Amino acid sequence: MVAGPKGKTGKSLQMGCGEGKTGVLSMAAYTILQGEKKQVFLTSSTENLAAEALDKIDFYDRVGLAGDLVLVDSTGITRPVMKDGKVVRDEAGKATFERIDLDKKNEIDRRKLLKEAYSSKLVISDNVTLMQDAMKGYLEEPTD
Repeated sequence: MVAGPKGKTGKSLQMGCGEGKTGVLSMAAYTILQGEKKQVFLTSSTENLAAEALDKIDFYDRVGLAGDLVLVDSTGITRPVMKDGKVVRDEAGKATFERIDLDKKNEIDRRKLLKEAYSSKLVISDNVTLMQDAMKGYLEEPTD
C-alpha cells in the first residue's frame, strides 16, 4: 500500500514473485526519506519475507539509510552494526547485524526497545507483528 497525505486513500501495488518488490520499495523509501522527517514502513506477509529486505543492505548503505533501518519481528529487533556511518562488514565482506532478543525481556524493557525501534526512519516488519505491536501501544500515532 502506498499512502498519500494523512487521511487520504493510498494506492495498492501488485507485483508477482521475483519481480523486485523489495527493490522498488527500497528506492521509494530512499526517495521519501531524503531530507525528510518522515518514516517508511516496509511490511510483508511473513517474517521470512520481511527479513529478506535485509538482503538490500548494500543499497541502504550506499545511499546512507542503513543506520536508519530496523527489522522488527515477533521475537526481536535486528539492526545493521554501524561505524562511521557505514555498515560494519566481516572478513568475507558480509554486512553484520545486531540482534536484540525480546523473549527474555520484561515488559518495561520490551516496551522501551520497541518504541525506540518503531521510531526509526525505515522500519521493516511483517503484517502480523506490526498489527499486534500497534494494538499493544508500541508504535506512536503518526503525526504526518
